[in-house]
Amino acid sequence: MLFAFIGMVVLAVIVPIFITNKETILNRGDYALRILPSVLVFILIDQGLQPRGFLASSLSMAYFGLAVIVLLVFFSSRWSVMRMNHLGWSRGMALTLPIPLVGTIISLILLFKPGKEQQSSRRTGTVGEENKRKVEEMRQRIAQ
Repeated sequence: MLFAFIGMVVLAVIVPIFITNKETILNRGDYALRILPSVLVFILIDQGLQPRGFLASSLSMAYFGLAVIVLLVFFSSRWSVMRMNHLGWSRGMALTLPIPLVGTIISLILLFKPGKEQQSSRRTGTVGEENKRKVEEMRQRIAQ
């Protein structure tokens, strides 16, 4: 059981590295709004899984708590990879997040470090050069 849980957590950290698009970014505010509530839920579930906790009263509730932890690890890893894209870091840095002290330090850096100046048009709504050209072409067609 323990090895299966560890394997699921490892997969929950590795899979977001491969499924997250390199252009998808997350700014500091969005990262904070997503990460901080998930950390609070994780702490609640951790307290509930303690020997006298509310989730430890039955085995099915304990499994539910462990499943939620795996989902939180998956989404937290995905958000961290998106934030690393915004900072211009390697997405492989997400593999260091489960390491206790190193992961905490990297998460705090991700939370407080400003992103790159160049923003992605997918998240910020800025119009790239190719989009400007297409908009101008459409305006010319409409004007004719």
